[in-house]
Amino acid sequence: MLATLPPELVQRILLLLPSPRATLRLRRTCARVDAVLTQPEFATRWLRASSVARDDASSECGAIDADESDDADDAALASTVPSRLDRVWTQMHPIWADAHARIALAHLNSLDWAHEDLVGVIPQTAIRALVSLTLLDLSHNALSGPIPEAILRLCNLECLALSYNRLDGMIPSDLGLHLKQLKTLSLESNRLTGSIPASLCHLNKSLWRLHLGNNQLSGEVPSSLSKLRKLKSLQLNHNYLEGTIPSQLIELDSMECLDVRGNVNLDVDWMHSQDFHSNMPFLQYLAFV
Repeated sequence: MLATLPPELVQRILLLLPSPRATLRLRRTCARVDAVLTQPEFATRWLRASSVARDDASSECGAIDADESDDADDAALASTVPSRLDRVWTQMHPIWADAHARIALAHLNSLDWAHEDLVGVIPQTAIRALVSLTLLDLSHNALSGPIPEAILRLCNLECLALSYNRLDGMIPSDLGLHLKQLKTLSLESNRLTGSIPASLCHLNKSLWRLHLGNNQLSGEVPSSLSKLRKLKSLQLNHNYLEGTIPSQLIELDSMECLDVRGNVNLDVDWMHSQDFHSNMPFLQYLAFV
């Protein structure tokens, strides 16, 4: 029946549906519906209407005093509990994901959705709208696919945590050239391949936690990591790294945790030396076997 209706009426009917999942389920019902659902203008209109409905529902709770208002303003800049729409953002059609990012997420400076049972992929283009983020934590979910190159546009990021997912592909090679404010890079326990980007050495003024363990990384450990003089925690364990641990790492005298175990082709003999231990006075945890 929808195929026989004017496009304007089809839009009005689809706007009445209660969720993007229910709406997008109608894709490929007919060419006319599919054409409406893949229009950026319709996606924006639907999502804006949904946002207004949520705002109206919230306003029914009554007025809040000045102190509560300040707290609300702070909370508005951080998201720690994803909304109903947020939970399907990683499963949306790219056009809808882009629209949702612009409408609901672009103002945030902190997005912490760890342990939220999220599935799907990190939206490849929509992520670039989140340029105000200083923290992005999507760890401990079931996200798959590659780390989007567009994530390099988030130049204000201080913490990028994507650990304990099912991400694959390579770590963006230019990551260290773009995310120069990064203090924490946590990508452990995924399915990442390729080498450790040498560009990480450009984070020498900020990075203090680098966790890449439990992946499928290969190649040698870059000697340029010794430039990360603020580094306190380096975890490269259980990968396929080879060669020799660079002796220059002895210069990282702020190191507290160093874990390179589980790389069967990695030569760690020199780490037994007295010089190694004496040059790392703050080292609390060391694992290389």
